[in-house]
Amino acid sequence: PPPDPAAELAPAVRDRLVAEAAGNPLTLIELARMLGPEQRAGKLPPFGVYTAASSPLGRVENAFRERIGALPERSRTLLTVAAADGTGELSLVVRAAAELGAVVADLEPVEHAGLARIDGELLVFHHPLVKAAAYRGATLARRQEAHRALAGVLASARDDEAADRRAQHLAAATTGTDEPLGSLVEQAADRAARRGAPAVAATAYERAAQLTEEDETRARRLVRAAVSAAEAGQLARAGALAERGERLATAPGLRAELAGVRAAWEFELGNAAAAGRLVVDAVGAIAGTAPEQATAMLGDAATYAYLAGDVGTLDRAQRLLTAVTTRHPELAGDTFAGVHGCALLLSGDHRGAFRLLRPTWTAPDADLVYAVFTTIISGADREGAALADEFVRHCRDHGRIGELTHALQIRTQLRILHGRHAEAEADGAEALQVAEATGHTRRADQLRGILALAAAIEGDGPRCEALAEPASRVAAGQWWAAYARGVRALGRGDHPAAVRHLTGLLTGPGGHTAVARSAAPSLVEALVRVGEHEAAAGYAAEFREWAEAGEQAWALELAHRCQALLAPAAEAEPHYRRALEHHEDGTRPFEQARTLLSYGEWLRRARRRADAAHRLRAAADLFDRLGAAPWLERAGHELAAIGARPRTAARQATVMETLTAQEAQVVRLAAAGATNRAIAAQLFLSPRTVGYHLYNAFPKLGVTSRTELARFVEVPAS
Repeated sequence: PPPDPAAELAPAVRDRLVAEAAGNPLTLIELARMLGPEQRAGKLPPFGVYTAASSPLGRVENAFRERIGALPERSRTLLTVAAADGTGELSLVVRAAAELGAVVADLEPVEHAGLARIDGELLVFHHPLVKAAAYRGATLARRQEAHRALAGVLASARDDEAADRRAQHLAAATTGTDEPLGSLVEQAADRAARRGAPAVAATAYERAAQLTEEDETRARRLVRAAVSAAEAGQLARAGALAERGERLATAPGLRAELAGVRAAWEFELGNAAAAGRLVVDAVGAIAGTAPEQATAMLGDAATYAYLAGDVGTLDRAQRLLTAVTTRHPELAGDTFAGVHGCALLLSGDHRGAFRLLRPTWTAPDADLVYAVFTTIISGADREGAALADEFVRHCRDHGRIGELTHALQIRTQLRILHGRHAEAEADGAEALQVAEATGHTRRADQLRGILALAAAIEGDGPRCEALAEPASRVAAGQWWAAYARGVRALGRGDHPAAVRHLTGLLTGPGGHTAVARSAAPSLVEALVRVGEHEAAAGYAAEFREWAEAGEQAWALELAHRCQALLAPAAEAEPHYRRALEHHEDGTRPFEQARTLLSYGEWLRRARRRADAAHRLRAAADLFDRLGAAPWLERAGHELAAIGARPRTAARQATVMETLTAQEAQVVRLAAAGATNRAIAAQLFLSPRTVGYHLYNAFPKLGVTSRTELARFVEVPAS
């Protein structure tokens, strides 16, 4: 089956179609079906083509209106009810139409005119524009009558779905304010939020606010709409809703929530420092009356301030949190540890920071997002990987599409650092798709910077630069782009360029971040290569202090490699041996391979050919597995210099690498036993699109059934 056309929409086209769908009875999928491939790709602006009478589609809709207008009145009534319903459920449409005087026999002229057909228990429109013509061609009074009739039929149902649909129909049948109805719509919004449909909840909360006359209640509903829109990743919409709510809200708690939404939008725009200040400023008004809300918001403020390197805002957050937890010691948990730990990291007290942060990684009641954040800034790879997997599952299970981009971004960067490039590419591709579709432009650019690192490791210079260039538009993306460019320069032996890129990273605004910590050993190597030993020693000492405080095996390995590179030739070997002791427990194979390569080079210069060959072959094996072509070539040259050969031939692409990123993602989930419907729910696709990806993947993999997929998917060791 062909893929769902809505899944192929360019982000700008999707945004326009969502706006168009809000004003008519057509769904996003129905609108997308009317576009050709060029329009879906964004080459032709689709906005307004459905309502403009002069457009081709507008003329088609008008033709359908004329055909509908020629029908008997009761047949037109029945079509209006069907269009207002939107589900196609025949029994519901017939019962509602009966309230307006139409009967089943009135469907015959509709079928004879080729406008709709009966398919089992469904009434199916011949074309989406028939549905649009039937609804928009009716008067407002007639449409409202149809919605009221549908609501009346649904009133006898007892399930939540029917209650939600009834509230929507009543709202569509109402103009002006109606508080009892606003309450019903708000309850429907609450149910949507609980079942993990934040975009649906945002729309319902906004409609509930429109039905509300009293300012504070309207403000509260707009706050809920803004928060739900932010959770759905619709940050521009969330910001607009927050501005409307702010004009009405007087309660400090509501105003604080609105500040949180505005801060998320500022952060999305790349203003982490402004986001942190917004939150801290708002917390002062609620610290005494809403301590739990204040504590959670101060955790967000500390995250923003840490990423911005804003010591002043972080200090204010500490003081406020200390005051809150002094009065409410039961709140002095993970957030308290995280806020104070971030402050200690910025001040350089790494040991004190890690003493506070470690318990947050494994606490049973820990906030998942905050726990992931603290593992990342601490370099706790194994704990971070496990929490990132849980974070992705949580977002999928609860429909938190806005947070899913963040979860996938974290997992992408960890998988690259852990040498799992194919899985990282699949995660990164999905995250980019979701980020662009939901307007997370900052997140998308940051993801490009992260993916540039994998391209740099693999020696794909054009792709590395194509990703690094747009990534440099935002701060966090710029940090990853600098790291990627530095690694790429090292791989091709351009040590001055590596020094330039990596020094810019470590001395710039992101010099305190996890990206810079990971990049520091590469800068040490580049500086040694160009003879700047004093500068290299300074960076090595800072990294060693951080690594010893954190006690992570990969970091301790790299600290000893830096020492080996800086030591006199006769004193280097003990550091290489210590590095390899930590290598056994390390989590970063690319760095392990570089340690082996560096040790092998030292052994070759010491004329210990057999030992050198052993280390260099091990390095070549790892580089080969990672697809790190320039580094594999370098190891090969070292082996050739002592008359040896690598154990591995030039690396061949694995079968899984012949798949597209989305095909690989679908295959991995199918191999784990997920059904097409379950995969569709996880990846925000339609089941038909999932089937289409499997249909394409099977011949590439040489399989004919799902049971054969398991052998292609590597299950990572715990």
